Amino acid sequence: MAHADTAITGFSGGNTFETVNGGPVTVGFEFTANANMSVTSLGVYNASAFGEPLQNSHEVGIWDAGGTLLGSVVVTNSDSLSDSFYYASISPVSLQSGDNYFVGAFFDNNDWYDSGNSTVSSSAGITYIGGTYMDGGSLSDPTTVGFTNNGRFGPNFQYTVSATPEPGSLALLGTGLIALAGLRRRLVR
Repeated sequence: MAHADTAITGFSGGNTFETVNGGPVTVGFEFTANANMSVTSLGVYNASAFGEPLQNSHEVGIWDAGGTLLGSVVVTNSDSLSDSFYYASISPVSLQSGDNYFVGAFFDNNDWYDSGNSTVSSSAGITYIGGTYMDGGSLSDPTTVGFTNNGRFGPNFQYTVSATPEPGSLALLGTGLIALAGLRRRLVR
């Protein structure tokens, strides 16, 4: 089984918020995939460091740049906790290297997310672009709202990088296939 990497590995200097503009909201961020990858789980922030542990379930989704929802899951405080995020597994979602995507989590009252961070650290698999949000009463496409500040965490995700054969491995495979073809010709004669 491949090791899963985490997209956002850290952030600091932000504030916690319960809602944006006084109502329910989907908060998230835009990123570029730096490799072909499979998203294996989606997560939601647990603000327990601020005395506000995750109380409610949250729907989390991932969209392509055109606004198509590629996958979603409901995350609860009984899911796996890792580095201040609860994660729930999803059917793997394939992302293509060089393409932009959005991840978002729906927040209503009683749970908190972090925003306005002075630093955001991400894994080598992605390039973090910026935070975004969309007002609405349910999980909504956050691709239509511009960047509001340096972070909306909120959501996170875990992924595995798709294996790409090394050039040396491909050359070895090709040599082996040529040798097998030559052996077959000898045996057929």
